Amino acid sequence: MNHDHWQTFADQVTSNLQDNKAPSTTNTTESLEASWHKIQKSIIAAALQHIPNKKFTVRNFQHIFSSKASKLHSCLKKLGNIIRQVKASIRNQTSMSTSYNQDIDQLNSLYHLNIPALLHNPNLLSNWITAANTE
Repeated sequence: MNHDHWQTFADQVTSNLQDNKAPSTTNTTESLEASWHKIQKSIIAAALQHIPNKKFTVRNFQHIFSSKASKLHSCLKKLGNIIRQVKASIRNQTSMSTSYNQDIDQLNSLYHLNIPALLHNPNLLSNWITAANTE
């Protein structure tokens, strides 16, 4: 804060003290707590109005990891989601959609993996999970 901001703050405090009828001397009939409350309220209101009380920082996580590491991370997340869906289908005894095979083919070609394609046979899904986790 520069000098002008401090002066604006001081003027606001003075204005607030007058509006709240805070005593300017100690020779008053009201209690010390009541006087202090008026002073405190005046200062805090002015501070909130004129003094910045939040710090903003720009966080750029774009270049924390290399592009290859970021791509591998997204690949692992995608594979983890597919494995989670397969486990849910085993648990719920529902048939597994083979639409994930396109994603698996893409992961295999981009990262030179050997993840087998999903099969319709629910008995073989546990073997698929083992193979996918190995990759």
